[in-house]
Amino acid sequence: MYSQIVRAKSMKRRPSPPCVHQTRAIGLAHYRDEVVCDGTRTARSPLNGNEDGYQRKARSWSCLSSIRKGAIDLSSPSWFDSLQKGAITFSPVRREHQEYIFSLRTNPIYNRHLSAPPASAAKQGDWIDGYVTREERGEEFYFLITRTDDGCPCGTVRLYDFQGTSFCWGSWILDQNKPRLAAVESALLVYEIAFEKLKFLESHFDVRVDNTRVIKFHERMGAVRTEILADDQHMRLTKAAFEAEKCNLLRIIAGNG
Repeated sequence: MYSQIVRAKSMKRRPSPPCVHQTRAIGLAHYRDEVVCDGTRTARSPLNGNEDGYQRKARSWSCLSSIRKGAIDLSSPSWFDSLQKGAITFSPVRREHQEYIFSLRTNPIYNRHLSAPPASAAKQGDWIDGYVTREERGEEFYFLITRTDDGCPCGTVRLYDFQGTSFCWGSWILDQNKPRLAAVESALLVYEIAFEKLKFLESHFDVRVDNTRVIKFHERMGAVRTEILADDQHMRLTKAAFEAEKCNLLRIIAGNG
């Protein structure tokens, strides 16, 4: 993530932009006052999309790992259809999104702190085909972030590397179409999904050590630094720490923070 900061107070409100697949140098909204580019580092495996749009209810959920059994009504994956916070909505990534995701991952504005992109949009689609299988097993959840007002895609985020009561998240990218508070809203929604729906108790993740703006962002959400390995700052956020900050985050979204 670049260190450039853009003061949101100087940004005039504009009508909802058209849904385009091209991106420019604006990234995550850093709370109310700042904007920084792209987010938490992605998985070590390359991200590269599948399915019939949003026909989600036919999918099998019988293989959720034991730590999360009982967290979700396995007979009704309807929680996928109500993932909305403020001005953004999460929808499961499918192969039809391969071109958009590939455009994000190959854009130098956004991929500085991400793993290497696939060789082509088709390879991205192949990776997503494999992801859908992992999703059906309850091993990983990869979301397209869209604007709630017009459905325009504005980024991605992923929950993965489930280890007992802990989860990791990354692949966090927001493009120029994002709403002003998309960073706070998307991070808040990630933690609500993980802690309230999937019943995890903490999150582990790493951020490039030179990505100082994102490290501070996570610290303001209650995360703590644990160790530095190679070029990565490892961090941890417990459910209790998140709950302690949640009211403040909701006030920010409501415009009262």
